[in-house]
Amino acid sequence: MIVNVDLDGVLYKFVEHATDILLKAGWKVPNGIRSWDLTEQVIMPDGKHPTKGQLWGLLDESVKTEERLFWNLDYSYPERIKYITELHRRGVHIRLVTSKQRLNDRLEGDLYSMIGWWARHSGLHYDELVFTDADKTAYRATCVLDDNPNVKTWKQDGAINCLVRQPWNEHLELASSWENIEGRLSRYLRMRNHGWTEPTCADKAKDLVMGDRRDAYGHPYYNFKRTGELWSAVLHHPVSPQQVAMCMALLKTAREIYQHSEDNIVDTHGYWLTYEMIREKEEELRLEAISSLTPEGEEGIVTP
Repeated sequence: MIVNVDLDGVLYKFVEHATDILLKAGWKVPNGIRSWDLTEQVIMPDGKHPTKGQLWGLLDESVKTEERLFWNLDYSYPERIKYITELHRRGVHIRLVTSKQRLNDRLEGDLYSMIGWWARHSGLHYDELVFTDADKTAYRATCVLDDNPNVKTWKQDGAINCLVRQPWNEHLELASSWENIEGRLSRYLRMRNHGWTEPTCADKAKDLVMGDRRDAYGHPYYNFKRTGELWSAVLHHPVSPQQVAMCMALLKTAREIYQHSEDNIVDTHGYWLTYEMIREKEEELRLEAISSLTPEGEEGIVTP
C-alpha cells in the first residue's frame, strides 16, 4: 500500500506560517487566507495587492532566515504526523509529494535537506520525499491526501482520494475532516489485513454515505425530503425522497454512458444505498406513528 501525502496544508501549517511572516513584514491579511490565490487576500504596505513574484519573493526568502518557512517545527500538525508515522510503522509506504521543485532548484537542493530535518525532528517517518511542479498523478498510489482544491492535479482513478478540509476547499463536496480521513484509512487497512487488497466502488460508496456525506448533510431521508419539496415546487408534481435518490442514480448513470469515470460508479452505488436507507427510515417513521396512536397500557394489533 502506498500513500501520497502533501505537506503544506496537510502536515505543515503553511498558511498560518506565511500569514505570520507577511504580518511581520508590515503586510496585511484583512480577512485571513480563504482561497487558493494568496495575492487577492494580501495587501502590501503601499496598499496594493502583490504580484505572485512579489509575494513569493518575500516568502521564498524566509526559507533561509530564522523564520524557516517549510521547516519550522512550530507550524506542524503533530496529531496528523503521529498518524502517518503509525501507518509507516504498520508497513504502509509513505511518499511525501510536494510542489516545490523550482524552489528547491533555486536553493540548490538545500530545501530537500531542510524538510528532511523538519521531518526527523517532528517525528515523521516516511519512505520517499518527492519535489514536483508537474502533475502529481504521475506518482501512483493506493491513497492520496491533499488540500489543493484543483483536485485534477492530484486525484487518481482507483485510489482513495482524500481532500483534507481547509478554508480554501471546504466548498467542495470531496473535502473531509482529518478525523473522517483517519477512519477511512483505518477501515481500509482492516479490510486489507483480512485478505482484501483494494476497496471496491461499493466499499468507497459506503464510506462516503456512512461517513463524510452523512457528517456533512445528515441522514439522506431528511436531505432528500427537502430536495424533493424543492423539485416539487419546480415540477408542480409531488417528488418523494425515494424518487430523488433514484433520479440522482440515473443522472450518474447518464454521465457514465457518455464517458466512463470511477466517480460515476461510486456515486451510483451511493445513491442506491441512500435509497435503501430512505426506505428503512420511512418504515421506521411509519411504525413510530402507529405506535403513538396505540392507547397507553394496551397492546394494539398493528396491521400493515
